[in-house]
Amino acid sequence: MQCLFRKPIFPIICDIEGELIVAVSLDDFENQLKNFKLKPNHIYSTIDSKVEGWFLNVEPLIVSPLAIKKKWTQKTLINLYNKSKNSKNDRNIYFEKSNMSLEVVFNEIIELLEAH
Repeated sequence: MQCLFRKPIFPIICDIEGELIVAVSLDDFENQLKNFKLKPNHIYSTIDSKVEGWFLNVEPLIVSPLAIKKKWTQKTLINLYNKSKNSKNDRNIYFEKSNMSLEVVFNEIIELLEAH
């Protein structure tokens, strides 16, 4: 796996067909991707710990900053988690908390994902 321009700040969350995975390094990310049948010529949404948008390109396997959706909002991050297979399987709904920073929400979602 290669990074285009620069490396994301770990941990990261990647949305693979509605299932969210957490990776703590590039090697960890690449190893976890082996558990999925990735679609050729498909781009998967990825978010780093700065809550910056990235994408995973399958062929070749590249992680790059996403120019279209640079920053995520608290609402879109929570919606991503609540609509994910992870949340539906565990019935863990994350409720919006307006008094929390985006980074805190990101870290709490990471904790929920790592717990299961």
